[in-house]
Amino acid sequence: MNDNPIVIVFSCDDRYVQHAAAAIASIVAHSKRSFRFYILDCGISKKKIEKLQQWNLGNGNTLTVTAVMKNDVFERYRLPSWYPPAIFYRLTIANLFPQYDKALYLDSDIIAAGDVGELWDVKLGDKWMGGVDETPFFGKWYAVGRAKRGFSLDKTYFNSGVLLMNTKMMRLHRFAEACIRILEQNQNFVFPDQDAVCRVLGEDRYVRCDTKFNCMLPLHVKKEFRDFQPTLMHYLQKPWVLYPWLIQCFGAYGRFAQLYWKAVRRTPFADEAEQYVSFRKTARVVWKFLFQPMETFFRMHVGKPLTKLWKR
Repeated sequence: MNDNPIVIVFSCDDRYVQHAAAAIASIVAHSKRSFRFYILDCGISKKKIEKLQQWNLGNGNTLTVTAVMKNDVFERYRLPSWYPPAIFYRLTIANLFPQYDKALYLDSDIIAAGDVGELWDVKLGDKWMGGVDETPFFGKWYAVGRAKRGFSLDKTYFNSGVLLMNTKMMRLHRFAEACIRILEQNQNFVFPDQDAVCRVLGEDRYVRCDTKFNCMLPLHVKKEFRDFQPTLMHYLQKPWVLYPWLIQCFGAYGRFAQLYWKAVRRTPFADEAEQYVSFRKTARVVWKFLFQPMETFFRMHVGKPLTKLWKR
């Protein structure tokens, strides 16, 4: 085991800083390793930065909020309203931290349920990055969708929410610059940061990591994942929009969602942890939980055949 601190980087604005703090609290709680945490400041309020700076993580762990210079390509990119420009700054981590040859990037909507040190110890060799393929969680229909966006079905397309970075190789091959060029040329990516990463990496520059290191489970958990023991839980449906007392009613998803509320109570934002909860948001999730399987069934088995007949 390497005794050097594990370097973990988040990138977020004011909306997600509470959730990044919850991720940090859960990581510390599930590991005896030491950590150097960094949060890239993509629009965090002064008040919240002060809370983070006063937070004692114990065990010699440190947390630094790092300012980033705005990039015109990132700021001007045509993004849906739910995507902030903060999603792009993970692409620049190797350049922002030249003192490190390795770093782990995590999305802010992630909670640790195991020791993240296991992922850190994965050997990258001369590969640029390690990641987790999305197909086990979303199925072949999702792979077909990405094929329409120009990604071959026989090649791995992994989620950019967990990226184990060989920052030395990324700097050597000017990874960030390559991603920026691709984004300049493609203003219609569905998942822009993720699509850019996978385009640049190609087939031979990444290491496929175990699915437990980026467990992406929707509301309706597949049977094979109901007893799954993830190391990092990546929330597709955000647990912070649900009343904590209601979460246990959501079956297997509820079991995983409870991890968020346990973690956020150990952060400087515990007193405002429920700021994102509302009846409207909760009602929407309940509706999806009750009726989405039926909706999906009719869309796949009725809607698609009718569309094909109509086109004829």
